[in-house]
Amino acid sequence: MTKKLSTFQWIMLIICIFLLYFNKLIPPFGGLNQAGVQVLCLVVGTLLMMLTIDIILPAMFLILALPLSGLYSLGETLAMTMGHSVVNFMIFNGLMLYVLQETGVLRRIAINMITMPITQKNPKAFVAGLWLVIFIIGCFIDITACVILFSILIIEILDQIGVKKGDKLGEMLLFGNMIFCCISYGFTPIGHSVPILAISVFADIQEISMLKYTIVGVILGIICWIIFCAIELFLVKVDLSPIKNFDGAKMRSQLGKWTVSEKLALGIFIAVVVLWLSPDFLKGAPAVYGAVTSLGQVGAPLLAVVVMCLIRIDNKPLLNFGDAMLSGGVAWAPIYLIAASMALGAVIGNADAGIPAYLAEHLGGSIGQLAPFTFVILMALIAIVITNFTSCTVALTIAYTVALALIGTVGGVSAGALALVLGAGAGLAFMTPPAGTSAAVTVGYGYVSSGQMFKKGALYAVLFGAITIVIGYFIASAIV
Repeated sequence: MTKKLSTFQWIMLIICIFLLYFNKLIPPFGGLNQAGVQVLCLVVGTLLMMLTIDIILPAMFLILALPLSGLYSLGETLAMTMGHSVVNFMIFNGLMLYVLQETGVLRRIAINMITMPITQKNPKAFVAGLWLVIFIIGCFIDITACVILFSILIIEILDQIGVKKGDKLGEMLLFGNMIFCCISYGFTPIGHSVPILAISVFADIQEISMLKYTIVGVILGIICWIIFCAIELFLVKVDLSPIKNFDGAKMRSQLGKWTVSEKLALGIFIAVVVLWLSPDFLKGAPAVYGAVTSLGQVGAPLLAVVVMCLIRIDNKPLLNFGDAMLSGGVAWAPIYLIAASMALGAVIGNADAGIPAYLAEHLGGSIGQLAPFTFVILMALIAIVITNFTSCTVALTIAYTVALALIGTVGGVSAGALALVLGAGAGLAFMTPPAGTSAAVTVGYGYVSSGQMFKKGALYAVLFGAITIVIGYFIASAIV
């Protein structure tokens, strides 16, 4: 929180502090017991602060408020926030990504892929290929790293072919970059915190494996890619002729030979991805299956971090753990946001508070009459609408908080498939710069205006949201 607070924000801050720290003063009401009132205040206070004041700061407020509420000890609070497996997944995955960035292997792979002969045939093939490459690489790396990596490469290409800010071609390429960075982030759980969070919170009801989530997400991503290319390359009239001047060989010539560090970093990362996705193939070999599944989502990147720290090249570790932890290897702000999200999920399910039972009793009659798919649509709309105006983590947190409280009243909902729909839906953040890093970075480069982002982003949020809900839910529910 760096900007000066407005009068409205000061009023909201005071209300939120009261809800978080003085909720014991509020007597039971409406059939809720005292613990239920406290939980309601903690959830509302945190979400209200996230939506009106700051995204990250409320995490610290909540972590402090939980032990002060008397509902949890400090040890329990830390265990379900900073000690949660999803938080540690983000830390170790961030360290792996740090090595991939520092060795230059991500840039090398991106350049090699976008300058393949098949993409050089004509301008439309190049643009479609570029967007497909962004989606493919984005399936494996963090959204911030992805959008910055490809924004820089696209701007290098635009400079080479003489395209300036304000030109429709630059706008189209960078807007497409944002679209496919967002889609790849929500549509696959490999190194992506929001899908992992969605999988995690619904796992007690029904779990969807990382492999199955990835399969469905890639199918959805290809469908979205085809539709996006059809609209942007055939319906929208943009002069693509400057792309004929792009010299891919010149860009490739700057790469040099593969280094040992690059090869090792890439090899270790591939091994981690294999460990994440392989359990579904190993069920026929119980001993191997048990060993791999025992690592879970966190063990594989933790093992990779240990190996990277031990490997030395030219008397230097492949991963300098201390430097990485302090110099951007770990994105601490999103980690605290995820920690708060995990805490909210646990708080809603607090047995003493009885919030799910209360909602089932008071809303079960009306919600229970909904068709399962109608319930899925409503929950997905919450995620998709909110994610376009604030953080995708906040959007997912609000959506799953409501869904977890009410899913028991609606029979026939596939919780694993709903996890995918909400995780993927929360990634469709195309409309406004506050929607996330990718949108803010895209507008920041100056090729895409916030007005154009809103108009085009709304179109694709609707289109891709419908695809995610309809196709995604039914495919996922069939294979979970």
